[in-house]
Amino acid sequence: MHNKFEENVKKILNRTGANPKKLTLEITESVLVTGFELARAKLVALIELGVTVALDDFGTGYSSLSYLRQLPVQHVKIDRSFVKDASLNDDGKTFVKNLVQLCNDLGQNVVAEGVETEEQHRLLCEFGATSFQGFLYGKPMDLEHFENQNLA
Repeated sequence: MHNKFEENVKKILNRTGANPKKLTLEITESVLVTGFELARAKLVALIELGVTVALDDFGTGYSSLSYLRQLPVQHVKIDRSFVKDASLNDDGKTFVKNLVQLCNDLGQNVVAEGVETEEQHRLLCEFGATSFQGFLYGKPMDLEHFENQNLA
């Protein structure tokens, strides 16, 4: 919410020559509570630069379906607690399935966080999710270890 945030991002992109299309900035719902219209304007400015914006941990804080409709975000990251519930009970399955469908209908990519099992991955694919994060795909590691990985 810094008053020159989007201006600073633009300066950094220009100075470094980084491709803005390869930059995804994640915001949390709590940022929206401090000033929705200001946050929305900043997000629009960032998107105009070519930056991608993701709404992180959706559903854990001050969730509002109107955020999904009004915010110019390209990705909605479903919190790991919902992913876990989807593999444990029918209510959890229904909730995640409907949330994925809603985001897809709004043209937003769903990123499922905290995917730890093949069953969770299968369910999320069945629901229409196409992007995933979690220990099923890799665990946190330092840069040196990452660079020495055989990713073939």
